[in-house]
Amino acid sequence: MLGLMILASVCLQWQLAMRHLWSERLGKIMGEELAARQFGHWTPGSPLSAWSGALGLILPWTPLLLAAIFWHFRHSGSIVKRETRFLIAWFFLAALPFFFMKSFERYMLALLPAQIVLCAESLETNHSGAQVILRICVLLLASIALAMCLFAWWFRLSIWEALAAVLLTGFLIWLVFQAGRARCPHRAADAPEETKRRGGDTAPYQVASVDPPDPPTARAAASHPHWVAFSSALLFTLVLGAIYPRFGINALPEHLGADLSPYAVSLFDPPQPSLLSMRVGRSLQPFDRERPRTASAPTGGAELVFLDAAHRDQFYDFLKTHQLRAEEKGRFRTLYSRGAWIRFARPDATWKDWKTAFRKRSLESLKSELAYYLISGTASH
Repeated sequence: MLGLMILASVCLQWQLAMRHLWSERLGKIMGEELAARQFGHWTPGSPLSAWSGALGLILPWTPLLLAAIFWHFRHSGSIVKRETRFLIAWFFLAALPFFFMKSFERYMLALLPAQIVLCAESLETNHSGAQVILRICVLLLASIALAMCLFAWWFRLSIWEALAAVLLTGFLIWLVFQAGRARCPHRAADAPEETKRRGGDTAPYQVASVDPPDPPTARAAASHPHWVAFSSALLFTLVLGAIYPRFGINALPEHLGADLSPYAVSLFDPPQPSLLSMRVGRSLQPFDRERPRTASAPTGGAELVFLDAAHRDQFYDFLKTHQLRAEEKGRFRTLYSRGAWIRFARPDATWKDWKTAFRKRSLESLKSELAYYLISGTASH
């Protein structure tokens, strides 16, 4: 009971403060969020969607997590740590609510600590079994990194960063396979017996056994999973921190912040452009189609509205219905992610458009066009 009271005192402070300051606005937003999340709605594909989202959070270590859970239940009759059982229960129970709601993967961040500790524990306690799984994870990470490097190189977005990532990927692959050989020194000791059993000559082994081999721990120390994990984190940082931003996804024109400072800004197609709030330094709200600010303000204040050019006809219809006047202040082309970070081309892009982009080695034809309009006063008759 005391723990629940402490948890409530920590979690409810923000909600109570917002209800005190913005009671009506908070109620409207919470109602919209509850409707958008579709609480209580369940389909046969809901569990698959929830599990894929949860497992995708720790990509490329997903195979290692599944193996850790499998090893736990496989050895349930032997010594089993209560902490491991608790982590597995944490992972399964925390994912259950997402079976009955529509959500984003970022809502599942509470599952990450349990997943990370399970993966780390499996590497520490199941070296022989985890080695193959670790190789699979590294190869999965390497394939993703190499694909992004090749993409960046082909479209002339990055050269030196892509080269550094390729070299680091090669080192990581060498490291994880070198770790497997260093962790199996007993195979060299078994080689003479195996050769003798097959009728071969064991003399080479007798000559080689004059000098004692290096201690296995000394050879394995340099290829411990800690080093593999560290190199993987470094590769992740390089690919996602140096190469991926070169794609220009959600990029905005340099001058855009100064152009917007005198006006109120809203989004006709939220949340795009998604990084606009960072540029103007304040939170942006969706354009209120029922009661636009210019129509409700007694002074007829101006408002800048951003929209995807594909929805320009809908915007013009809205202006005509409310008898508002709009002046186009600018437009620009950019890539923006839609639902998943890998879906960044314009919504109507076809395979033919992609082939054209690859042939010209340019992403320009795949960009969406965004425009912004200044709405002020009532249209003259």
